[in-house]
Amino acid sequence: MTMTYEYNARTPDARYLWSLTTDKVDDEGTYEFGGVKQSILGVELRPPPPDDEVMHPVISQRLAIEVFKSCPSCGSDVGNTRPLFACGKWSVYPCTDCEWVWVEQLDTLEKMA
Repeated sequence: MTMTYEYNARTPDARYLWSLTTDKVDDEGTYEFGGVKQSILGVELRPPPPDDEVMHPVISQRLAIEVFKSCPSCGSDVGNTRPLFACGKWSVYPCTDCEWVWVEQLDTLEKMA
């Protein structure tokens, strides 16, 4: 199976868009800011170009393993406890081997069927 990188946010133009890197997001969906754990729920994330004009808040969280077994971008195994976030029409996966992976919800729901 050939992996495509169409969902990967790693582009020269998009690199500046994320100040929170995926390795800083733990399995509970929190990150540390100023020594205090913060939930990513409610945080606005910016999708990769060309859809990067509007930021979307994280509205819910679930386990990524419930949706896919491997990262849709790089193909690495999804850990049993890694989170998957819902942001508008997107499912956003903080892959520890590549970067923020944005998949349209419709694609995500089709994978569950």
